[in-house]
Amino acid sequence: MNQDKLNELREYYDNNETPMDPVTGSWESEDTRPASERMSGFSVRLPAEVLERVRTLAAARGLSTGEWIRQAVEAAVVAADTDTPRVVDVNALLAFLAEKGHAA
Repeated sequence: MNQDKLNELREYYDNNETPMDPVTGSWESEDTRPASERMSGFSVRLPAEVLERVRTLAAARGLSTGEWIRQAVEAAVVAADTDTPRVVDVNALLAFLAEKGHAA
């Protein structure tokens, strides 16, 4: 097997789930989980340097590359969907720091 094929397989399994039951080892013929828990695959190509950094970050947290990417995407979606302001009022921040006893 050539290096390109090995890299392709590694990328696939880093970023995709297999429908195998971890307890019985049997393949699920149908996803019976509730809709809110179902997963769907999507392939994305990243620059090699970015993917290597993601692998390093994932390993440092004890996560698979796919899980780390999933968490990052989910966090970005939540941040995009929230009405929470993304700007911090400097005076409020300074007041908070003063209240908590930290030097500003």
